[in-house]
Amino acid sequence: MVSKFRIQFHKFVLALLVAAAALLSTATAQRITVLTHGSFSLPTEVIDGFTAATGIEVVFLPAGDAGEALNRAILTKARPVHVVEMSSFQLERCPTFRPDVAVVLNLGEDHIDRHGSVAAYHQAKKNLLANLGAGSTLVINADDRELAGWAAEAEARQVKVLRFSLEVPADAHLAQDDHLYLQDQPLLARGELRVTGDHQVANALATALASSASGATLEQVRAGLRAFEGLPGRYAYAGSVGAVRFLEDSIATRPLAVAAALQATPKPLVWLAGGQAKGANLTDLRALVADKVDLLITFGESGPEFARAYAGLTRVQSVAEPTGAATMRALVERALAYLHEYHHGRGNVLLAPLATSFDQFTDYEARGQAFRAAVEAASTAAEHA
Repeated sequence: MVSKFRIQFHKFVLALLVAAAALLSTATAQRITVLTHGSFSLPTEVIDGFTAATGIEVVFLPAGDAGEALNRAILTKARPVHVVEMSSFQLERCPTFRPDVAVVLNLGEDHIDRHGSVAAYHQAKKNLLANLGAGSTLVINADDRELAGWAAEAEARQVKVLRFSLEVPADAHLAQDDHLYLQDQPLLARGELRVTGDHQVANALATALASSASGATLEQVRAGLRAFEGLPGRYAYAGSVGAVRFLEDSIATRPLAVAAALQATPKPLVWLAGGQAKGANLTDLRALVADKVDLLITFGESGPEFARAYAGLTRVQSVAEPTGAATMRALVERALAYLHEYHHGRGNVLLAPLATSFDQFTDYEARGQAFRAAVEAASTAAEHA
């Protein structure tokens, strides 16, 4: 039986790994795999799934406002593998932490309202590598130039570095034949994945390397990737109303994440964006918005700012409702009305907010649930119309 832990904490509880960090690399023989990322849907549950298939028991600890303290889990819930997702908030407070396997998916920019600059944000992420040495493994994105520099520094300290890439041959890579390869062995065809988008392929490659480094065989990795259906809140199908598909990526709160979601979503496309702004540079998305988005509907505290930022690039509408549930209902209604009027009732609606949820919701999961409820209500109403 695999132990799977999920304890929801209040949104302000951010320091999962502050206490007893120094004990983690010395008090136990258990393996710790840590992932940090900038945006994309995380592969942690995939790792959880096929560590189940291997018989290697696992504890999964998500980051931020959805996790249990790692020191408590290590000391009280012994398992061979602990898979931990860590944010920049946590990494800046763990000066002695040393995982067995560290995974860095991407960088980009985030939490500028806290860190003050992109450079400071990246440095907080880099703390994950600070104590790695001989016997440690680093899984890293070879397509990111800055991360390539991190990898070289790690190798100079005798860290085993495993690279994944969508562009060039690597320890795990996407080849020109549209197949994923793991250590030069065919893993599976891209079309066998049940999630879509280049970012999900990158996640699958990183997952394959981390799982292999934690003891999974090629067949076990392949089975886990084939079985993974995606996660609510992380670029997942949320339902349909007639020929209109709704996609929920409520965790997409920064430009890199939103760009990945927009690129993965076919036109005609209605983009829903808004919430509590994080100080992100909005200009990075302008070309993509002009190319991909047929209608932008803004909402929440940042709605007016987003509307101004992208005015003239695409059609822009805004909603302003007193509650989160009312906001989601209004967004769904506006999107459907637009697609029926201009695109014969066909198209895609993407919730990728580019902002946190705290102006109207307790967390991104609550925002995603409200969106799904609004889609379900619209679908039921359409069936009875």
